[in-house]
Amino acid sequence: MCSRLSRDDSNIVKAVAICAMLFHHLFYEHPEYGNVVFTIARISKICVSIFVFLSGYGLVVQANACNENACLKNRSIRHILILLWKRFVKFYTNYWVIFFTSILLGTSVFGRSLLDAYGNDGSIAGHFFVDFFGFAGYSSYNATWWFNGIILA
Repeated sequence: MCSRLSRDDSNIVKAVAICAMLFHHLFYEHPEYGNVVFTIARISKICVSIFVFLSGYGLVVQANACNENACLKNRSIRHILILLWKRFVKFYTNYWVIFFTSILLGTSVFGRSLLDAYGNDGSIAGHFFVDFFGFAGYSSYNATWWFNGIILA
């Protein structure tokens, strides 16, 4: 028998993942709160995997629903490419707005230059290019965007 996550189930799992994310970010650098809190905080990073799983699950459900509703009778390559293209456009539209806003605020308000973020190895443009497409990982202007490479892969 095949079980499905309902929208309500998915929202509950997202709420748990958000709580784990908050716990992780609040306590993962604070061993002074005790070994149990510190260990749970480090384990709570699993929230990223939960969000990636739910995103993938949602895409599969969306693709199957489209097929069941006769968007296309067969799962064609064209259909899959259209779904992927829409997801990439949505991702990059949001990502680039936040990317440029954070760099603008970071450089003008907080004084963090691209040299500070990308280092002085002579290839700031190269690092910026990789970061612009979300593949910089921990070397990103904003290191908390390390997960973008997972989303895009």
